[in-house]
Amino acid sequence: MHVYKRLQRAASRTGSDVWIGLSDRVTEGTLTWSNGDPYKIKKSKRNKFWAKRAWGQNSEDKDCVYMSRSDKYRWRFGNCDDERSFICRFMG
Repeated sequence: MHVYKRLQRAASRTGSDVWIGLSDRVTEGTLTWSNGDPYKIKKSKRNKFWAKRAWGQNSEDKDCVYMSRSDKYRWRFGNCDDERSFICRFMG
C-alpha cells in the first residue's frame, strides 16, 4: 500500500484534523518534513494528496500542513499554533 494511503488511514482513526510534520517554516514556499527531508513530490501527483485550492491557502501565517478531516484527510496548510492531533512517527 502506498505511504500516503497508510498515512491517510492512520489519520482517519483519530476522527479529527491531524498535523503530519510537513511545513515551510524555514523557507516560505519550500516544504520540508520535520526530520529535515525535502518534500519531493512531482506537481503532477500533488492533487492526489492535497485538498482543492490548498496551495492558494499557503501564506506567511499558514506554514504547517495537516490532513483535513472535512477533505477526506487530504492535505491543507494551517497556522502552526493551531491545536490539532498529530502523527509523531510513521514508518512508510
